[in-house]
Amino acid sequence: MVGAAFLGCTREPSDPVIATFAQGEVRESDLDTWRSFLNPRGASERRRLDFDSLERHVIMRTLAAEAVAAGLEEDPTIRLRIRQAVDERLANALHQEVMESIEVPDAEISEYLRRHREELEKPERRTVSLIFRRAGPDERERARAELEAARRRWRAGEDFATLASEISDSPSRFQGGRLGTVKEGQLPEALDRVLFPLEEGDVSEVVETGAGLALLRSDRVLPAYTMDGEEARRRVERHLRRPRFEEAWSELVEELTGGRVRHDLPALLDPKTPPDAVISRFGEETLTRAQVEILAAPNPDADQPADGGGDVAATLDRFAVNALLAAEARRRGVHEEPARERELGWIRLEQLSRAMLKRRVDAMMPKAGEELLRRAYEERREAYRLPDRYLLHVVRRPYSPEAPGPVYRDLVAIVEAVRAGSASFEAAAGGEAGPAWHLRSEVAGWGPTLLRTVSELQPGEVTEPIQTDGELWVVQLVERERGRLQDFEAVRDRVTAAFERSHRQRLIEQVLQWTLAGAELERRDDEAPPKETGEG
Repeated sequence: MVGAAFLGCTREPSDPVIATFAQGEVRESDLDTWRSFLNPRGASERRRLDFDSLERHVIMRTLAAEAVAAGLEEDPTIRLRIRQAVDERLANALHQEVMESIEVPDAEISEYLRRHREELEKPERRTVSLIFRRAGPDERERARAELEAARRRWRAGEDFATLASEISDSPSRFQGGRLGTVKEGQLPEALDRVLFPLEEGDVSEVVETGAGLALLRSDRVLPAYTMDGEEARRRVERHLRRPRFEEAWSELVEELTGGRVRHDLPALLDPKTPPDAVISRFGEETLTRAQVEILAAPNPDADQPADGGGDVAATLDRFAVNALLAAEARRRGVHEEPARERELGWIRLEQLSRAMLKRRVDAMMPKAGEELLRRAYEERREAYRLPDRYLLHVVRRPYSPEAPGPVYRDLVAIVEAVRAGSASFEAAAGGEAGPAWHLRSEVAGWGPTLLRTVSELQPGEVTEPIQTDGELWVVQLVERERGRLQDFEAVRDRVTAAFERSHRQRLIEQVLQWTLAGAELERRDDEAPPKETGEG
């Protein structure tokens, strides 16, 4: 039976039993504390399935009981995983305790409010969308006629975002023309004068800009705002507490770990080093080579290695530091708080249930034979295509919304010079933008607007200035290299991994359903909890 005794907890008399199952009973506090335990951990395989909280809880405890009966508690890998998870949770609890211990005097909060009153006030702002038509001096009448026609279509009921996607020359067309939220003075003066008198939902008359003409839509008006006193004091207190906390936390970590964490990485890399050789020392504790290999091996609950693909030294540092912080948390009695005691008990059960689930799924996994793998490859051939590559000239400049003019004008000058043929991109940019190859995934990291814009460019074409996260960009495509399809032998390992992941997920669902069916769950509460998808 996996219950209160297993968790090492006592029960309150007022704590009602809400369900029974083959391994014991579920009390109201079990479900409440288990939900709290899961929330900061994110969704697991079980939470993504269509079980309600009680069902997931019963599945976890049933699998944990099977793990105990099978002797998995004594498995060195599982014991180390439990230790790792418990230490991490206690280190986080100590972190929170130190944070809450930092006090900021009321007088200091009041003085900050007096000196920084303007930071607590926000001016009126507008969320704005744009339809822009690029036009030189000889093209302005045509562009004006096109925008006036677009405005008439909007007045007749057509969607502004659809119109922007259809006819705008601005990269914002990929977001339905949406530029974002601005305060007065952030846009060029000509646009400011038109935008801020508009009512919410109105579209401007055609307005001329340096590079063409535009329609502006005031999507939303955000009124000027002054934070109320209590909210202001809470925010200021958090702001002033942060540097004090960071200093106190750094001092504590240094006090606990300084000179006390050492790793013998050459011995770890030496194949002749025996499994019981000590590789890591922290305080009075050690890790052997066998234990280090457990920590560095792929985590059974994740597709990536336990260290997220980083180096082993970083993994060992995290383990050692968390262990020393957890020891300090125990010295301070953090682990003895009733809620914390229950939380640590759930960690133990959760790790055991995961281990049991993995064992059962591993026993059912089909062998990935040649025929099955080739069929899986054919079904997903495009997934194994090498990514496109782009040879690009790129100029990116820091961009301040408070003073957008000079930077924007410089980049517009580069664009106009290249389009007019009066200078190459590199010459117009002052030699700072020599061409370089970029994978599609790298361009995607620059943001969706840049990716879509670059994907649509033809060789030789150059973008308008594009704003992303504090920068303005101008990009010219020199050459595009389409990705080629890789043959089966080149991607055999990837096909095998994808095959196993797909089958593993289906088997996980089967095992969880079978576990619930065999748990003999009987609810005692009058109202059964609603079904949850667990995706949030």
